[in-house]
Amino acid sequence: MGHALINDILDFSKIEAGKINLEDVDFDLAVVVENTCDLLAIQAGTKHLQILALVDPHLPKILRGDALRLKQILINLLSNAIKFSKQGSLVVRAVSQSIQEDLVSVRISVTDTGIGIGKDELQYLFHPFSQADGSITRKFGGTGLGLSISQRLVQLMNGTIGVESVKGKGSTFWLEIPFKRRTEAALLTTQAELQGVRVLLVDDDPTAVEILQSYMLALGLRSSMALNMHDALRQLRQAYVDGDSYNVAILGLFTAEQNGLELASEILDDLAIRQTKLILLAPYHTASLEKKARKLGVDTFITQPVQQSQLLNTLLAVVCEKGQLVAEPAVDSQQLTDTIADGGLVLIAEDSPLNQQVAEMYLDELGFDSHSASTGKEAVTAASTNVYDLILMDCQMPVMDGFAATKQIRQAEAVSGRKTPIIAVTAHAMEGDRKRCIAAGMDDYISKPVDPNLLRKVIEKWLPKKAINVNNVPSSAEALPVIDLPALKAAFKPKWQKKLLAQFLSLTPATLEKIATALKNKERTELETTAHFLKGSCSTICSSRMTDLCIKLETAAAHGKWIDTCRIAEELQSSFLALQDIVTALDVEDK
Repeated sequence: MGHALINDILDFSKIEAGKINLEDVDFDLAVVVENTCDLLAIQAGTKHLQILALVDPHLPKILRGDALRLKQILINLLSNAIKFSKQGSLVVRAVSQSIQEDLVSVRISVTDTGIGIGKDELQYLFHPFSQADGSITRKFGGTGLGLSISQRLVQLMNGTIGVESVKGKGSTFWLEIPFKRRTEAALLTTQAELQGVRVLLVDDDPTAVEILQSYMLALGLRSSMALNMHDALRQLRQAYVDGDSYNVAILGLFTAEQNGLELASEILDDLAIRQTKLILLAPYHTASLEKKARKLGVDTFITQPVQQSQLLNTLLAVVCEKGQLVAEPAVDSQQLTDTIADGGLVLIAEDSPLNQQVAEMYLDELGFDSHSASTGKEAVTAASTNVYDLILMDCQMPVMDGFAATKQIRQAEAVSGRKTPIIAVTAHAMEGDRKRCIAAGMDDYISKPVDPNLLRKVIEKWLPKKAINVNNVPSSAEALPVIDLPALKAAFKPKWQKKLLAQFLSLTPATLEKIATALKNKERTELETTAHFLKGSCSTICSSRMTDLCIKLETAAAHGKWIDTCRIAEELQSSFLALQDIVTALDVEDK
């Protein structure tokens, strides 16, 4: 809380003093919006909220402006939406207001299902150090600066910001910003391989279906919707009778009526419709979920908020008859199965969304799944409803601090007989603070900023049975195969193997050139975007080494670690050349 307040005050002071310099760089709007939503999706999930994101597929793909400040504004708006909502979906929309030859006006809105704001309170909303209702600060915490900073940043970007709200019925915050237009190409365009493909969208959330339908239309697919299991089965069976079967069905994981996995089971048990490819629409991706889906026979899954690039790659994969689960885990899912499937789950109690994301990333690399809580009270609730292997507890949080939360968790454990290791995470580093943590019932102590190596040692100390095998987190990508030929052969028919490899070898040099250019010009967003794009291609052709390097490159770029990015890019280039040699040798053997 204190750390967030200091950052807000510094930002506000810079803006007031006219010392904020806006960047002017090329960026992919879909990547910025979708990645920001993805960043906060886990935080929303701890409150049983779902984030949905719609980026107008007809918008130009590349715009120019300050992507980092736009991301900061979106984080502020989404964090507030999560804070003040108790149930339902949070919807982020990015649509064009006008598209001119060299300028695009974009309207971005964040709609929540929260407490809403009365008309008489709206006038104070964007004032610094204030919130619409004084009781809000006491109940929810917060600096009161986020909206004021967002307003000033939007104004600096020659845009406008506003809000529409009804007390007790939620709010919609919106902003309109003009960006320079850099490309003619739209975000999504029709794909030859998908022309005429028929897709059934099954979800009881009409907004989720609306978003998917807009993307299907842009890609040239024929799509229909079903809001419940009964209607889905009826449509699938009728299509079979009509001789126009659905090629693909995208199934929401959780609906009011039935679990998406159970619906998938019914489809696969029906001889008339079992040929339909099944994509599970899940709110998260864990190895245990992947294991269940794979065992059942589901072809693949995608996660909310749906990313356009992920959706396109997944559809192409299943339509091209890829026969195994398609996924993009942060590390090799097979290596993590033992750790995660056996309950390798950590609770991150931290009020800063960015710090939550960093902790999640470190834990993911170590092979652990995680949940996040933004207040001590949320942490206590999470600990009472889930079994965690370890809890990372920030000491300073709103509503209830980490010390009080730890005491409540220990009191509950005295009854249950369970004892979860609780590690204090705090910006303070004095011996007195350490003693206070131990007195509150915490087991150990690490200081901010969290050192990943120290975090690893703490986990190995307190979870000896969960100690991470070094093979789970290779110190070098050399430990991973350049290409997993058995997996490739299991996934594709011979004709598709050759076609995909040839296409990969043909297209990748240009992508590597884009990475080199982005490194040279230190274009962080472009580097992050390109690495993410290449990661999907490498995963598709079963190059574990290049996929791992792309993940590392994307992460290093996101944190501005330029020395690391250069080293990783060189390894990526070497791995591509090695893969090229392997494929050439295979071609010679075939002849």
